[in-house]
Amino acid sequence: MMVSKHKESLIEVCQILAEQQHLQVTVKSAAKSALITGVGAFFGALIAGPIGVAVGGTLASVTTAVATKGTYKSVVDILKNDLTPDQQGRLAASVGKNNG
Repeated sequence: MMVSKHKESLIEVCQILAEQQHLQVTVKSAAKSALITGVGAFFGALIAGPIGVAVGGTLASVTTAVATKGTYKSVVDILKNDLTPDQQGRLAASVGKNNG
């Protein structure tokens, strides 16, 4: 099966990013936070109707933000600070292939 150059570059970008343990933690933690916020909004809606969505979602968001503070980094922070120079070069080259 022939894979286009664009798909090959995208796969290479994903491989470079997947090498970072911090990125895996970020994705898992962000998913957990989103799930908790959604559950809070859901239960808020069951209890208080439409306004409960806002209240439940907000309370769950703030609680999650406080509970996870300092436990994971943003993707931007990982790209800037955690990739090795080799990984940064490979990532730049792969992204450049798609723009050239």
